[in-house]
Amino acid sequence: MVILIDNDLKDKDAEKVQASLDAIVGGMSTEDEAFVCRFDQFFHPGKGFTADQDLLVKELKRTNLDTEPSVGTPSGPFSGRPSTTIP
Repeated sequence: MVILIDNDLKDKDAEKVQASLDAIVGGMSTEDEAFVCRFDQFFHPGKGFTADQDLLVKELKRTNLDTEPSVGTPSGPFSGRPSTTIP
């Protein structure tokens, strides 16, 4: 599964999301793999798929600590300049 986290939420909403993430990890089997990504003003790819639940929890906690929106250049599939040619 891919877990995509909105990292630009108000505190109350972020608490609800955190509770959901804990439930997701708790419901995973040892054979399941997950990939954690986050977004705010930009997309931030994670470190890849992992079946290691300890690493997954660590990545989710690290993501949760990033409370300030990003500054810098965006990355990901939507970071390019828009096309000026209309087909």
